[in-house]
Amino acid sequence: MPIVSALVQKPSSQDRIDIHKIFKDYPEPVAPEAVDAWLDAGELYAASFNDRLLGACRLVAHADYWQVDFLCVRAVTRKRGVAYKLLLDLQALAQQSNRKLRCHVPAAPDLAAQNLLQKMGLHKLELATGGDNQYYWEPTPAAQSLQQAPDGHA
Repeated sequence: MPIVSALVQKPSSQDRIDIHKIFKDYPEPVAPEAVDAWLDAGELYAASFNDRLLGACRLVAHADYWQVDFLCVRAVTRKRGVAYKLLLDLQALAQQSNRKLRCHVPAAPDLAAQNLLQKMGLHKLELATGGDNQYYWEPTPAAQSLQQAPDGHA
């Protein structure tokens, strides 16, 4: 069965359990109340396998781009292409909607996410304001569409 990604619109109780397990593995603490608020607002995009959520991110729509924050895959399922598939699907959907996809990740310690974004052809755009030491990433003009997963999935 393939990895399927979608916006989490009506989360079941099992979805909520899975989402909270996912964000326990995020490099920085994420308050459970924040995760619940994102779920209730319909801002979580998740990847699943056999009807279990394995990875997720917060997705916020802006006028000309979609903002991806808090990209995370459960530690026990990393290195299997879950984050890559999730971002690849979001990238395709953003292109269909004539929007850019911007990914907001911690500058450190989330080096795995940064490496994945570089492998996907995204480049570091700018240092975010507010002193939070995070970067925006978006596709380079030459890397708008990807066909295959790179070696070493995140």
